[in-house]
Amino acid sequence: MEIANLTNELRDKLRHLQKPFIKMQALATSGGGGGVTPDELTKINLYLDKPFDAFIAEQAGYPELRSVLEKLQGLLAEDKLKLKDEKARKAEQSINEIVKNNSLSQLHARCVELAKSRDQLSASAVMDETRRSLMAYQQQLDQLKARKTSIETHEAVKENAFKDTVDRVSSLKRTIEKDIFSSTEIRIQIA
Repeated sequence: MEIANLTNELRDKLRHLQKPFIKMQALATSGGGGGVTPDELTKINLYLDKPFDAFIAEQAGYPELRSVLEKLQGLLAEDKLKLKDEKARKAEQSINEIVKNNSLSQLHARCVELAKSRDQLSASAVMDETRRSLMAYQQQLDQLKARKTSIETHEAVKENAFKDTVDRVSSLKRTIEKDIFSSTEIRIQIA
């Protein structure tokens, strides 16, 4: 939940950069370039899709994000992204807050700390034991499902055999009744 909260907070801080990032991405992939390297393009994609993961991969001071933002600032100044004035102004304001005022430094420290806690929890003995228990329960569940399927199949076979036997008995009764009627002309009914 904490990761989700920080992800939402990070998305909120980067909200004015979403459209410029998408336009920058399109410019880079359509051949306009904009001076964006493949690594930076990958980083932009990661910031758009999974901002928490992108942010914790950054070093202190988030140099990769700064590099991308400086290039974005240049593209905004040259009006290569064709953004509306209001969007461009808000993007420029966000870039200045992040690059010049270090507005994401506390958020970065919280994200990195939380990622370390998550990794420690994932590597802990309790988590290993929980995983082992979960795997054992999953195996038991799979075995029970297989037994259930086997029992259901066996029941279906017995039910079909019973129906076949009833049908055969009924057929034999009719045959006997017909044979007796044809030889003695007396109608009988076998129960």
